[in-house]
Amino acid sequence: MLIPKPLYSVVEWEYGSEKGSLHIDGITDIQRAKRICLWYVAEKYKVDHRKIKIKSVFCAGESEAAVVGAS
Repeated sequence: MLIPKPLYSVVEWEYGSEKGSLHIDGITDIQRAKRICLWYVAEKYKVDHRKIKIKSVFCAGESEAAVVGAS
């Protein structure tokens, strides 16, 4: 029996002295993962999403993985 690899993204973020990472199941689109992370952090800390920095995004899917650094 074949078991498919999970689809997920991990986004590392920074806001002032706060840092963290967000694991998002079912999402492998880099831009969508960034938007979800910005929304989540902005809601959690009640801040403007434009002040949140995305440090890196890691996406893994069925047959490939991609890592993108914030440049």
